[in-house]
Amino acid sequence: MKNQVKAGSEPHRRVLDNVGHREINKSRSKRVIKAKTGEAIRPNRRYLKTISKVGICLAISVLCVQSGSFLAAQVGNQEKLRYEVTVALKLVQVYVLDKHGNAVADLTKSDFELYDNGRTKPITDFEKHELSLDRVPQVPQPPVPAASVSSTNRKFFLFFDFAFNNIAGISKSRTAALNFLDTQVRTDDEVGVVSFSARQGLTLHEYLTSDHRRIRQVVERLGPGKFLGRAWGLDSEWVKDHRKVDQAIGSDMTARIFEAEQKTLKKEAIGFASQISELAKALRKIPGIKNIILFSSGIPNYALYGGRYIIDETGSRWGDAALRDFYNEMCKELASSNSAVYAVNVSSAGSAPFEERDLMGDGALRQLAKDSGGKYFDNINSYENINRTIQKVTGTYYVLGYYIDEKRDGRFHNVRVKVKRKGCAVFGQKGYFNPKPFSEYSENEKLLHIIDLTLAENPMLQVPAEVPLTALPIIDGGKPAIIAILSIPRRLAASALANRAEALCLIFDENGDTESIVPLRITNPDLEKEFFQLVFTVPTRPGRVVCRIALCNMETGYGVRGLQTLTVPEAREAALWLDPPLFLTDRRVEDIYASPGTSLENLYAYDPQEYSPLLGDLPAGTKMFRAALRVTSIRPNPEIELTAQLMETGGAASRSVPIAILREFTDGPTKKLLIDLASGELKPGHYTLSLIAKEKGGQAVAQTAAMITVK
Repeated sequence: MKNQVKAGSEPHRRVLDNVGHREINKSRSKRVIKAKTGEAIRPNRRYLKTISKVGICLAISVLCVQSGSFLAAQVGNQEKLRYEVTVALKLVQVYVLDKHGNAVADLTKSDFELYDNGRTKPITDFEKHELSLDRVPQVPQPPVPAASVSSTNRKFFLFFDFAFNNIAGISKSRTAALNFLDTQVRTDDEVGVVSFSARQGLTLHEYLTSDHRRIRQVVERLGPGKFLGRAWGLDSEWVKDHRKVDQAIGSDMTARIFEAEQKTLKKEAIGFASQISELAKALRKIPGIKNIILFSSGIPNYALYGGRYIIDETGSRWGDAALRDFYNEMCKELASSNSAVYAVNVSSAGSAPFEERDLMGDGALRQLAKDSGGKYFDNINSYENINRTIQKVTGTYYVLGYYIDEKRDGRFHNVRVKVKRKGCAVFGQKGYFNPKPFSEYSENEKLLHIIDLTLAENPMLQVPAEVPLTALPIIDGGKPAIIAILSIPRRLAASALANRAEALCLIFDENGDTESIVPLRITNPDLEKEFFQLVFTVPTRPGRVVCRIALCNMETGYGVRGLQTLTVPEAREAALWLDPPLFLTDRRVEDIYASPGTSLENLYAYDPQEYSPLLGDLPAGTKMFRAALRVTSIRPNPEIELTAQLMETGGAASRSVPIAILREFTDGPTKKLLIDLASGELKPGHYTLSLIAKEKGGQAVAQTAAMITVK
């Protein structure tokens, strides 16, 4: 299918997927992270916890900071956008099953009827997808390149419920999830990992990615531990065993404990439903159907629907009406966000004695699967068959396209698809939301936008500009740190920085877990400079790390980002230490610091009126370039000799590079030097610059290296 508007269309026509849109003319149209600007935040603590409460934290290992409000909407502009009408191609993704639950793969466009808000719409575009598992390896493969991932590829969330579960069920859930990853996932499928617990709330451990090795590592490390809430104590074995004891000793202790547990369970159940509702609202923005594989024993039947043998603490046999309202709303939100739930019961209800069915959660899981357009599975012990069924159902689907007159008002449209062939049932999209200005996004929608920008290999909600990022490992105060600098050219600054923007600097360790997070809020910068540089100084641990900086304009959603991989050395005791060089240029830039007290000119002792960091490539023909150096010694104010060698990648030998020291400044044990390197004329290519520092008259030697690209 060619996702293009028809000839003669207005310039503002768009192509839409089932939850978002892409404008043909390519014009661009999180909850704010409140933290002390420039403060590095360790994951898995307070910062991670709060975002998990709204349903989307990263346990990339995940973001965690308290949220705040974003920029107030500009009413005049919003009203203009709200009533602007555009013509757009809407894409709807559906599955079709026969009466035996098998996928129907031989339908044509004429077999379908489509209704938008009750009105029949002609289907103008049609695609059929049949996905085989021929490409599936036994061991998860590296991520698929971003260019090969489309908005209609399969998307799975492995959802582990730690609240309505028990230790055995959690272990079975992990086994079933790993089997699904190993046997049923295609290389271009994107997978995420989510969990819910009474104490931690909703946590997104890994955002959608085709890096299935990473997903496997996350699942393998998941366990009950601190995640188990009190709700798990209400399973039938607990009640049955304690009733036997009470009957033997003539006590009503179980009844009193059970009444207290009921109150706790309902509180946790309402938390479960309300937080998943918020997650579903944010998932509206992700294109395509989101397949959620939920491992849970479910909210007990008596709590939602009433019980025959068990009444709640209020004396009602009809369940809790307030809890039902929360649960029904959750199912509705999942359906409207095109999130089909494949509910896998970890405590088989089919084998439970009839008198214990009130305590089972199969009713809740059945409703969730049905209302969301998914499927219910009663017995997790048959996980291999379950996984094959999920693959079969999600592996054959249709994409239907039709044109709509769209308003940017954010309103919901009901979509209904019928198949003329008898005995067929259609599952999939229940509707969609019209787009709206970014300033009108909810906090959770903005948060998902930030996560998509920061983490996704191929962002689905935007097309961010990729800009140069330089990350230098240094030893500052005897401890390892990273100086990370993101360069934004003037042509992007107005879109990325105007009025109000938010930036995040994230450091990932070699396992892909988040080591540090530093937020930065930017307000009304001077946009007249040629370049802008966001500068972060981040304490970190030694080892191989990945540094990413993402910047998002909080009025428009426009984003830029950069990434660099580097090795941080261990801060060992040495007589002499040489940090990597900071290359300099004489162009004028505006430095924006996350940590104002730790500026580049203070760290490297250069005059910001004369120089600024050089990010990116050297131009071909360069004969000399300038750098700032930091040399730390255990001796007071030693004399330092510097030498340099330059080698082209693939070259046979290195050559010496003359060094001229232009300026020298002593700051305690650290010498800060401004130097010129006479490289001779450089041709396009990749080079390694090696620098060696030696104490005059001493034995101490230090060495560092930097990669240089000439274009």
